[in-house]
Amino acid sequence: MFNETDPRHDRLAVRLSVIISRLMAGESLSIKSLAAEFGVSERTLQRDFLQRLAHLDITADRGCYRLRGEQQPDRSPAAQSFIRNTGIEHIIPAKDNSLLHILSDESSASPCLIWHAPLNTHAALPEFFSRLVRAISQQVSIGIMVDGRRHDGLEPYRLIHFRTEWYLVACRQGSLRVFALTGISSVTLSGRRFTRREDICYFTAGERFISALPHFPLISDVLRTFETGRYPPGAEAPLQDAK
Repeated sequence: MFNETDPRHDRLAVRLSVIISRLMAGESLSIKSLAAEFGVSERTLQRDFLQRLAHLDITADRGCYRLRGEQQPDRSPAAQSFIRNTGIEHIIPAKDNSLLHILSDESSASPCLIWHAPLNTHAALPEFFSRLVRAISQQVSIGIMVDGRRHDGLEPYRLIHFRTEWYLVACRQGSLRVFALTGISSVTLSGRRFTRREDICYFTAGERFISALPHFPLISDVLRTFETGRYPPGAEAPLQDAK
């Protein structure tokens, strides 16, 4: 007799509902990917498609199932925006829609790979990264803690990945500040809004500025030395010539 509380039937119902919703969204579903996701055999999934979902007009092609005549979702606008907004467009020679369809197709192995050196990281980096992205997009001032020192009233402009590090580029009282994310121990959003300056956006997207990011703290110390006559901690003032 059928037992309504049998967890096997619950898992089957959940699996079939997920598969149907994805098919209706125009996705092409890989048997291997679904088997790994739901923890069942490929044979079980084939039975799902060929018997339990036989009433749907499903077609199979090289281990992938989709609704017959259903158009694949057009991901090219979102892909184009991602490529443009993150700066990847400079390393991708072609940007036509057919190429973007291939690159965004999850049912086959990707023909391209962008390699980068392993990222410097720490346990709280994902949380800080998400919080900073939100502050930048909402134009909200922040406060951060770096090496035991508090920095408040920062207007965050960009997060820039360079070599093995993510850098926060911010502005405080008209002066640029750069911080490596691995050196940040806390991030708080103040709730105070600021107006983003287009000249700073343009300048901080330049190749020369980005290539100087690892050396920016030293450059800033040198500039402040000339402006104020005060030398950074640990530095010695030059000897004056005897008269």
